[in-house]
Amino acid sequence: MDTDRNLLIDGLELFAGLILLSYNIQFSNKVTFLFELFDFNDLKSLSRTDLEFLFLSCYNAVVKVFGLKPAQNDNFI
Repeated sequence: MDTDRNLLIDGLELFAGLILLSYNIQFSNKVTFLFELFDFNDLKSLSRTDLEFLFLSCYNAVVKVFGLKPAQNDNFI
């Protein structure tokens, strides 16, 4: 997942990718885990920024795992 070859992996992308692509975890458990992972202020809710970060991390993880070409326009996500 180190696509830019800087010897670093984004931890949130890694966790999001592992959860999304795990086939033996129920969907509801995946959603719960991702919600708790991205609820940074522990308010049991996600702000718009939290949701954008969640979706971006999930998107980047899937793109990297499957070797897809990422979208050129961030508004697409």
